Amino acid sequence: MKLIIICANCHNKVALNSQAATRPALAGTCGSNFNISCPHCSFQNLVYTDQVFAEPTLNNLSIPAGAIVGGIIGLLGGPLGLLIGLTAGGATGTAIDRNKENQAVARFNHS
Repeated sequence: MKLIIICANCHNKVALNSQAATRPALAGTCGSNFNISCPHCSFQNLVYTDQVFAEPTLNNLSIPAGAIVGGIIGLLGGPLGLLIGLTAGGATGTAIDRNKENQAVARFNHS
């Protein structure tokens, strides 16, 4: 998940360098308001924590744990079993990872 604000000047999204799980946690590390410079237009934004929102990370390129486990189990069935295990395990692992990330995004945005 990534935390985002909208620049008041150019209206582009600006990602925050924070792993806060909720707005109160963000306020605990950054304060209830803070300044952030827009990388697009260099405008200094005064941001309140209620203006920050979370989005799912789209570029999750890591190999899901399910693919690894499925591949190991699939080795018992030979090369075809390995391929099937990797595919089934990867799909399951990716769905679980997306679900967890969506829950984290919802938790932040409702905090």
